[in-house]
Amino acid sequence: MRVYKRTDGFFEYEEVFEAFDQIAGTYWSSGYQSGMFGTEGAALAEITATTPWLRSGA
Repeated sequence: MRVYKRTDGFFEYEEVFEAFDQIAGTYWSSGYQSGMFGTEGAALAEITATTPWLRSGA
């Protein structure tokens, strides 16, 4: 997961994963792209709520 601040001041997050292609080999690829959030904390709260392996005790 990658959380970043956009140039307009909003925050987004995206899932990034390692992919493999027989011609290109291994490379990083984008997966899920979130909506916009007013704060970094709001983006992190949604990631935690929707991503089981990021939850405490998981």
